[in-house]
Amino acid sequence: MFNSYKILSFFCFLAFALTSNSLFGSQKISIIGSVYSEKHKSINEADVIVFVADTSQRTNGLKVYQRSKSDKNGKFNLELPHHQKFVILCQKNGWETTNDAFSINTNNISPQQKISVQFIMKKSDGYANITGKIINPPSKQNIKCTLFDVRLNQYFQIELSNNNAFEIIVGHYGIYHIILKSEDGELLFQERIKVEATKIDHDIQLPTSLFTQLKEYPFEVNTDKLTASSETELRAIASEMKSNIYYRLIINCHTDSRGDDDFNLKLSKKQANSLKNCLISYGIKPQRIIADGFGENRLLNGCKNNVKCSNAKHLENRRVEYMFSISDLE
Repeated sequence: MFNSYKILSFFCFLAFALTSNSLFGSQKISIIGSVYSEKHKSINEADVIVFVADTSQRTNGLKVYQRSKSDKNGKFNLELPHHQKFVILCQKNGWETTNDAFSINTNNISPQQKISVQFIMKKSDGYANITGKIINPPSKQNIKCTLFDVRLNQYFQIELSNNNAFEIIVGHYGIYHIILKSEDGELLFQERIKVEATKIDHDIQLPTSLFTQLKEYPFEVNTDKLTASSETELRAIASEMKSNIYYRLIINCHTDSRGDDDFNLKLSKKQANSLKNCLISYGIKPQRIIADGFGENRLLNGCKNNVKCSNAKHLENRRVEYMFSISDLE
């Protein structure tokens, strides 16, 4: 009898818990917002855009969840579900917000709680419209397009048309980055754009390689010791990293095919580590640098093992490549 009572009590508790969770999940968080000028005058017809974090995409960008507008008193109301992360932006042509976007994690908010959000706006140059097309997209691949807003420190997903055209409306002038990735997350293209006009036409030609090769090979022969003459170029790279705090640096070291395969692979990895340590000594945080060596596995020409080539041809393969990448921020 005692055991039966315990089992019955357990199922009653379970049913209550499931019902409570269901009810809790169905309730929404109330957002009570307002839009004012710097002189505290209400602004009507301002666009209020809610973005939701899209964790299913490798870009980890934001996609539009809901749109609203401020009323004649500058007020707006939103309802957001639980267990999601949202970003709320406010835009109006001829105006820009003086405060940043609002980030809200509804996991940490009870359903009875009401959240107050206020946007302060000032006169500006207005919206900017960026239009363009990807000229040479990879065949049989869907491309993911993301816009990184430097001022807001946010990523936004951009829809591409069937012919890979795009239209991006941004709410303020400034620095943006367009990032293109394949479906499996491979970086195809990234570009810094300075928006300082209301309309920009910008077609994108995908490059054959995103990497830049160091002008001078920075190591003494068959060692991971950096040459004294490599300092100028490496300090310039460090300076670029310091000027753009949202950059990550990818470094790839390659050897030619002369010598033992295993030796070349180990040497290139040591060389990559030497470059990383050098840049750290220049003040770059280690988590911002991805450095690796590939030995003779990525030759640029046909000078592989047992193929006779000139010294000049072999030297084409002995190289260091780097790329500034905009990746998800901490």
